[in-house]
Order: sequence, then structure tokens, then C-alpha cells
Amino acid sequence: FELLLVVQQDSVMATQVLMALRVVRGLRLCRHIQAFRLILRATGEMAPVFGQLGSLLVVLFYIFIAVGDQVFGGKIRLDNPDLVGSTMQFNDYWSMTFNDFPSSFWTLWSIMIINNFNFITDAYSLTNHSSWPCLY
Repeated sequence: FELLLVVQQDSVMATQVLMALRVVRGLRLCRHIQAFRLILRATGEMAPVFGQLGSLLVVLFYIFIAVGDQVFGGKIRLDNPDLVGSTMQFNDYWSMTFNDFPSSFWTLWSIMIINNFNFITDAYSLTNHSSWPCLY
């Protein structure tokens, strides 16, 4: 019975891999359709520019993280009485802090992608007793 379960789990995984590879077959169409070739060629030519923009984003994130860690580090904690009943507590956003480098990076990435800056700035405004963190 255990062997059957192992074989069944492996076959499910193999089926998922084959389904994922099936999508790759669609890329063969790119050789035959002029518009797809043009898009792929343009994307390949823009790869260095994407690399430069990514590098710029990393540098900007690093600057914001360095400043944020110094100014706001340690302000957001579970035991902070200023945050009782706040949106930070209600939405359970405790990982979005400037307490250390990984959480700072996650905070900036979340603000850039998910755009929940209002919850984060609200928490820092409450802990600093000022609205100035909203500018940061």
C-alpha cells in the first residue's frame, strides 16, 4: 500500500512536470510567427537595460533600508502599546518593519508591488507620534 502511495505521488508530480513542459511547446511557435520573433528579439536587446534598472532599484532600496533601519529600527514590535488596535495589528503586518535588513527589503518590496503603504506609514506615525514618517 505504501508503494502504491509513493508511485501515485510520483506520478502526480510527473504529470505536473509534463503539463508544465507542455507550455514550453508553445514557444516553438515563436520561430514561425513574425510578431513573436520581433517581441523576443526586442526583449533580448533590452536585457542590458533591464539589468541596469534592476541595479538602480537595488541601490535605491539599499539607501532606503540603511536610512530606515537607523531612523525606524525597533519601533514596530508586538509589545508596543502604541500599535494596539492599529491597522498593523489588525492586518497582521508584523513582518513589514525596518528592524533588520531582510524585513526592510520585504517592506520596500511590498510597498512597491502590493502598495499597502498606508498601513505601514500609519504604524510608524503612531509609534513616532508624528506624521513625518509618511514623507519617508
